Formats: sequence, C-alpha cells, structure tokens
Amino acid sequence: MEIAQFENLKMKKIILLILAILSSVKTDAQIPYEFEFFPCGGFPTMAYEDFETNLNADHFYFDSTQTNNLWQIGAPLKIGFIPALEGTRSLITDTALNYPINNISSFYIKIIVHCPHPYGTKIQFLHKFSSDTTIDGGTIEISHDNGNSWINLIDDPLLMYPNELYSSTDTIQSLGWKPGFSGNINSNYVMFEINTSEFSDDTLVFKFTFASDSIETNKEGWMIDEMYLMAWGSEIEEYNLNSQISVFPNPTSDKIYFASKIKIQKPFEVNVFNQLGELVLQKDSKENEDIDISNLNTGIYFCSFRNESFYATKKIIVQK
Repeated sequence: MEIAQFENLKMKKIILLILAILSSVKTDAQIPYEFEFFPCGGFPTMAYEDFETNLNADHFYFDSTQTNNLWQIGAPLKIGFIPALEGTRSLITDTALNYPINNISSFYIKIIVHCPHPYGTKIQFLHKFSSDTTIDGGTIEISHDNGNSWINLIDDPLLMYPNELYSSTDTIQSLGWKPGFSGNINSNYVMFEINTSEFSDDTLVFKFTFASDSIETNKEGWMIDEMYLMAWGSEIEEYNLNSQISVFPNPTSDKIYFASKIKIQKPFEVNVFNQLGELVLQKDSKENEDIDISNLNTGIYFCSFRNESFYATKKIIVQK
C-alpha cells in the first residue's frame, strides 16, 4: 500500500472515531474519555496502538506460559531496529537483545462478535522483520472458538482483502513448516479483514507467534507498530486491568507493594522498565509481597505485572 493511501485511510478512521465519540455524548454529560461501545449499531469499535500514548497496550495479551516470552513494548536498542518505525516505541521481540535459539513467543488479540456485519473485523499494522529466511519467523493464526482450535490466517475462508501477507508457500521450519513471515522485511504495512456477516456470538482470537530454531543467527526478530483494530458489530477485549490495582508507596525510595481489588490467585511476573524501554528489574512476586527497588536510581519507571490471566502496568517514581 502506498504511504499516501495509508495516510488517507488513517484520516478516514480518525473521522469515524470522532463521530463515534460525539454520538455517545449525552446532553447532560461531558464527553467521555473512551467512546461508547456500539455492538450492533452504525459505528465500529476501534482501537489504535502506537505504543507511545498508551503504555499499557490494553488490547494485547502476552502468553506468560511460554518460557522467556520475548514480546516487549519499548524503545528499540538493536542496531537493525533503530529507530522505531514511528515515534520512539514499538512492540518488539526484546527491545535490546537479538532473539535467542529455541524460542517461541506469542501474543493475542481477542474480538467478541455480537452480531453479523458485512464490514467484519479489520487489523492493520506496520512491521519490520529480520530473521534467518525460512528457518526462523513469525506467523498469525486465528481461532473461531475462543482459542480451542487454530488455523493459519491465510487458510481462513473468511479472510478478505489481504495486503502484504505471506503466502502458503512461505513456510517456516521453526514453526513446524507453517506459513509465515521470515527473512528481511523493511517497514511494510500489513492489512486484512475477517468476514463476520454470517455469524454472531462468536469469539475471534488472533495469535501472533515468533519462533526460532537451535542455531544462533544474531538477528533482531520482529517489530510491530501503528496497529489499528476496527471491529463492526463486535467488541475488542481489553486484557489490561490497571484500574483494579494500586502500587504503593509512590513515590518511593526502596520498596513498593502491589494491591488489587480483584483476587489474583497465581503468582505473577514483575518487570520494571526505565524511560528508554530498558528492562532494569525482573522478578516473580505475589500480592502484598514487597518488591525491592533500592538499586534503582532516581527517576520515572514503568512496572508491569502479569501472569496467564492478568496484565497491568503502573508508572512509579523513585526518589532517593
């Protein structure tokens, strides 16, 4: 897709978003921060992730059951991925290190279909790729039953208008010879739609997976930015639960504690990033357990908490 065409499409989406916001305003209320959800109305549910303004990436779930899941949001520090595709931050298979051997890393996007609509669900993103061609790579799979079964995106008969997707012959060894992206891709726009005109009360889940084999190749991996999600007659599920948690004391000098309004039964992983997107602290923890940050210098940090069913991010201020 030409850049001019993309900018035109981007402007149309912004106009639609403004109309959706205005249409949700009541005469006795202020304009809400997020527009009202129209499951079967004349407006789509929309989400735009540039990884700059939304540090939480509400619509993504990183699979914490995978050992060493590489997906991170931050400023790219790898030579081949500097600078970010847009702005300063992207969604990357590790912001600082090249991808390791024998790795599988996935994230998910969930769309809840409430009623049939001819426009369906559209996903568009800008990406860059660097891997061992046909050996290491990334793929997109889709589930029509909330993750119980999966098919490759290009094999879905409901796929419409694919742009810059891989083909059925672009198979990747580390993915079990599934079709996918590999090699060197420099700043391409990918776009596709899923037809939801014939069904309702369904849950679509999109799984983005990167995988590597047992041979070290010192490649950067996969970087994604400027992602647009547009769902007609559907709801884009949010995985982030920021409003349900608190971190205290904040500001702090040596320790922080995590508390939640909802019950979190399983331990979670804590990752602390500085303003450059660099990982400066990582540990496993649980609710009401102190997290030692005494080794951090004065400054602003972003602390993420996640397990297989929970994800949230909070800004913390360290003062010494």
